[in-house]
Order: sequence, then structure tokens, then C-alpha cells
Amino acid sequence: MSALPIYIATPSTPESGGTNVPPAPRGAGFIPLVEAVRRSGMAMQTLANLCRDKWAALGLARKEVSADGGKPCWHVREDADGQFARGKSPEAMPFEWSKHTEKQREQVRRRKRLLDAWMETRAELFTHGLNTVEATGSFLKSLPGELAEPVSEKTLYRWHKAYRESGLVGLLDGRLESDGEQDGEGGLFIVPS
Repeated sequence: MSALPIYIATPSTPESGGTNVPPAPRGAGFIPLVEAVRRSGMAMQTLANLCRDKWAALGLARKEVSADGGKPCWHVREDADGQFARGKSPEAMPFEWSKHTEKQREQVRRRKRLLDAWMETRAELFTHGLNTVEATGSFLKSLPGELAEPVSEKTLYRWHKAYRESGLVGLLDGRLESDGEQDGEGGLFIVPS
């Protein structure tokens, strides 16, 4: 009895004359390069070079006519780079450290360390059968030494929500205290961008 040949389908690339594109994750589509620039903050020329030199060969970029007509321009698939996602992860959101005072930078660092420690503790305590409320309560009762400054459960959840929505900028409380002045007593207030 002879063996039957096995057919293995491989995605074809533009170089091989094919037009098949690797399947996109659910919901991911092609966006104009202008939209990719807006979402990522990367330079137009950098993205155009990536489209031409790398992504087109992988089926992640192609030239096509925009919906409003005109000459063909680059369109890139949303999963070509994590920065093109419609909803960015907090880690991908920009934060310009140099635009903030040392006191604000330290505030952001401390709050981020606190959130990271909380998430790690929660994950560990979940494996021991604790629910979110119990794990959070346990975490707040035994804060690590450098994070032992009092913080309420409500505040912790507020910081977590702000971080998920805005990245590190969300961890700023919006105040810039100058010369030791207390909050609300003549301090200079700023609005995080």
C-alpha cells in the first residue's frame, strides 16, 4: 500500500505571486497609514518604510485606494504593531517623564509599584481560594515596607482604573506642589495631559 501525498497549505506572499494574507485576529482590519500614525505616534516615513520593507511581504500591509477615492496609499493591518490597537494597553501609552517634577515622577513610580504588588498578591491569593475583596484586604493589611504608606481600598481601585484608562498619566493626582506648600493652599494645579 502506498502512502498518500500530504498537502500542506502555506500562505502565499506577494513575492510568490499570491495574494493570500495570514488570517487576522478576530476584529483586526486594515487601517490607512494616517490612522496608524495617529494611533502610534510614529513618524509617517518610518511606517511607510516598514510597510514597504517588511509588512507587505508578510501580508500585513498593502496599497489600496481609500474610501474617499484618490490614488492608492498604504494600509496596514492593526495587528502589525501593538501600538495600532484600538484600545491601547496602559504599558503602550506614552508618558513624558521630563515634563513632570521629581515629586510627581516619584508619585507615579510609587503608585505603579503598589499596583504591581497588588496584582501579584491578588494572583497568588486567588490560587489559595481567596476572592478579590479578601485578597485586596489581605494585601492592604500587609503592605511591603517601601509601600507601607496608608492607602484605602477605594483609592487603590481608583488608581487601577485610572491606570487602565490613561497609563502612567492616570497615576498623577493633577497637583504640582511648589516650595512645600500644601494641597489647596496656594499650590500650582495642573491637569494631566
